Amino acid sequence: MKTTEEIKEIKEIYKTAFGSYPQFDEPFFEAFSDCAKTYKENGKTVSVLFLLPCTIKGERIYYLFAAATKRGEENKGYMTKLLLSVLNGTKEPIFLKPATDSLVEFYKKRGFVKTIGKAAGGEIKIEVSKEIEHLSALCDRCPCEFVLMTSKKLPYSSLEFPYIMQ
Repeated sequence: MKTTEEIKEIKEIYKTAFGSYPQFDEPFFEAFSDCAKTYKENGKTVSVLFLLPCTIKGERIYYLFAAATKRGEENKGYMTKLLLSVLNGTKEPIFLKPATDSLVEFYKKRGFVKTIGKAAGGEIKIEVSKEIEHLSALCDRCPCEFVLMTSKKLPYSSLEFPYIMQ
């Protein structure tokens, strides 16, 4: 359980990195603040990411969402330390949708592999909670095909993930 101060720090990093969209942000934090993973430096949160639980064929997989570092603390290796801690502490696969090409390279260097994401018709579908479904409906539509990255090579050529929250 996160303290009020931790949640305040997480929200500030999130808001600075991604902007403020109250119709999305409030229900997101209400549903998923316990899914936040943080890296602290000198007792203050400097990097955050969210591991949102999903499933593939009934098996747990995590959606890494909203990874960000506090403004002014970038390029100090904090996100890499947080990612490595999360990867070492999570046996289930983790997947993400990088927002930019430079992030594809960032995650590749940290062991993630590229795969094909499809809004519909992928080889296997990633199932999400009702909260993710609801929140993704507040965002832009998912492109037909996009890059997904996974922490482990999965035995599928493409993953169907028709939800977007970016």
